Amino acid sequence: MIKTFTVVGLMITTALLTDSCGSSDESTTRDPSTEEQIVKRSTQELIVGKWQMIAEEPADGKGGIFKQKRRLLELKADGTCHVENYMTARDDTWKLEGDTLMLREVRGEIDKTRRIQVEKVDDETLVLVEDLPEIYVRDGPQRKVRNTYRRVSESPLGPMLGKKVVTSMPNAGAYTASYNYSMDKLPTMEISIGRSIKGRAKLELKKDGSVEGCLGVSSNRSFSESKYSSSDGKHHNRDNNDRWLVGVRGKWERKKDTALVRLSRSWRNTCDISNGEGGIMGPIELECTAIAPNEKLPVTTLACRMIKDQYMLKQVAINPADTERAGPFTMQQEPRGHVSTDNGKPWLFLGAAPGLEVKSEDGRRTSTPVVTFSSNKIDFVERNFIAKERKPDQ
Repeated sequence: MIKTFTVVGLMITTALLTDSCGSSDESTTRDPSTEEQIVKRSTQELIVGKWQMIAEEPADGKGGIFKQKRRLLELKADGTCHVENYMTARDDTWKLEGDTLMLREVRGEIDKTRRIQVEKVDDETLVLVEDLPEIYVRDGPQRKVRNTYRRVSESPLGPMLGKKVVTSMPNAGAYTASYNYSMDKLPTMEISIGRSIKGRAKLELKKDGSVEGCLGVSSNRSFSESKYSSSDGKHHNRDNNDRWLVGVRGKWERKKDTALVRLSRSWRNTCDISNGEGGIMGPIELECTAIAPNEKLPVTTLACRMIKDQYMLKQVAINPADTERAGPFTMQQEPRGHVSTDNGKPWLFLGAAPGLEVKSEDGRRTSTPVVTFSSNKIDFVERNFIAKERKPDQ
């Protein structure tokens, strides 16, 4: 006989075994204290991890957007926690009492504990109901806000690349990509900061273990400050442009479940590597895996973590981890002074035929870059990436 009962939201199924002298209607004696311990232990295990806030709403249903911007809540198994808000970050301690999360904050002489109701927690979602901070209450009555979090992926290849990332050993073949990244921010009403990066990459992993390719990057930085903000009362504009083009040659080998690519020879300002042995470079070392097409990646993608890199190549790299500023690796430090997350690791993404287009947009009203992938034949115009000769100062 199978009986099912619920204890504080936890479903427990108990099989009642009967012997030859027993009755199928016979019940068993349950220990409520044991059941409560099971509930607490289960909730404790579920709530541990990193949580990203995705929504907030008034718990009383009366409307209002509070914009608390608590971006990250990390509850660690050792009882410590890390909280990142819009412009602050702190490390504290936590514990769970029933369905109440206790967050303790100690700052100098200040020692306070916030009691937060755990309304829901499972493998993917955490819902907390807590008092609205006093700064938002003003002279009105105390209100509560319901904050919804999603669990942050611990994988270095985060949800940017799809809900399910299936990896395998890369096959020999040609892989190409184009990169188009932009960022436009207003740290103040009088200051504008912009970044623009364009790039191309092609790598051919040959069956004999050799690899050939070409890499091109064009980077622009702009800064503008009005006369109302500058110290000298004048308007200022600055633009910096860098270009880099290099043909490359090296070797690759299979190592466990990945391919190790080592680029050791280079030809500057050209993709033609037929002339001589080239120069000795870096080298550039990449640890690559193949990702199967999914709802985000339209073609088989060569995902290469940069082990040893070159500065200009890093500018077309992506941090794909599940963080607030995931996106172009060199654009993660948000210029408006907000808390920035861990930079993670730089990854280079290229696609099998016809090729992979990687695009990132980070506008004035967004806090997180919008990264998209599409498939298209990649045009590689070398002159767009040839470094311009710098004229000596007069």
